[in-house]
Amino acid sequence: MMNRYVSNRSRNDSKRNTNISDRNNNFVFKRLLAITGIFDKNAIMKVFEVGGYTVNKSQIQRWKTIKESERKQTMPKEALNAFLNGLLILSEKGDLWVGFNIKLDDNP
Repeated sequence: MMNRYVSNRSRNDSKRNTNISDRNNNFVFKRLLAITGIFDKNAIMKVFEVGGYTVNKSQIQRWKTIKESERKQTMPKEALNAFLNGLLILSEKGDLWVGFNIKLDDNP
C-alpha cells in the first residue's frame, strides 16, 4: 500500500497541491485519521470527548467528507483543536498505545 502511494505521489506531484494551508479542516481531519489509524467512530468520539468537544457519528462522517456534496459540513476550528488536544491527552495518559489503539473505558 505504501509503495503504491509513494509511486502515485511522485507521478502526480506537479498536479497535486499538498500545501496544508490551502486545505480546510475537513482535509486535515481526514488525514489525521489516516495517519493515526483511528477509524472506529466510537474511538473518534472518545478522542473528541477527552478534548472537551461533543460530537456524534453523523458529524464525524460529514467532517470526513472533503468533496462538495450535500453530506459535507465544514469542520469548525474548535472541533479540530479539540481532536488534536484529545489525541495529546490520551497519548500523555498512556491510553493511546503504539499501533494507535485507544482505550475506550477506564477498566484495565
